[in-house]
Amino acid sequence: MKLYLIALLSLNLLVFAMQWVVQRSKVMPEQYIERPGVNRLEFLKEYVARHAVEQSGAPAQCLLLGPLPKKELATYWHRQFNWAGIASEEVVQQLALSPAYMVYFGPLKSQQQAMHHLREFHALNIVDSYLISSGKLENAISLGLYETIELAKARQEELQRQGFAVQMDAMPRQKDEYWVYVSSPYHAENKEKIERVMAANPKRPETRQIFCKSVASEKTLP
Repeated sequence: MKLYLIALLSLNLLVFAMQWVVQRSKVMPEQYIERPGVNRLEFLKEYVARHAVEQSGAPAQCLLLGPLPKKELATYWHRQFNWAGIASEEVVQQLALSPAYMVYFGPLKSQQQAMHHLREFHALNIVDSYLISSGKLENAISLGLYETIELAKARQEELQRQGFAVQMDAMPRQKDEYWVYVSSPYHAENKEKIERVMAANPKRPETRQIFCKSVASEKTLP
């Protein structure tokens, strides 16, 4: 009798275990929510995740393209996004470069005097000399612009040995970098449209995600 009861209990446990395994293997169907005015169905898990971020007060993420080497490229991407209904804007950032070094003669009292000395330098085959017509060195004669201070000093000393009272000065330089800031937040609702625009061009530029508010208010770029 005991053996019969033990066998019956074991059989019941086996059946229960098999039913539990079957239930675990079933995949629950995706749930979605349909929102008025939106053309796509949003899965419920996407909706919950997006609203969790919004409710937490965390700043939204936006997409930044760049740096781009030419303004024409920034304008191209800006137009592509706008045509697709995605808000974007071009951003220009000025970067300071290491200075160049100018060797020069003067400034002279008048342009007439400066032109007289310029002809003398040309006669000596100093062909890279030219008249500076504006700024703090107006009516001076540039005798060369050099990437390093060592090269400029060597040229200055060479001309000084020839009897010319030449000077040297650092000239500030800068260049423009071009970016496109996609101000439409980079979440599920916009990501698909943004990626379609990006995929349509084989030369996809470098992109990164940054906080929307910091760029919109301060134009702070990496």
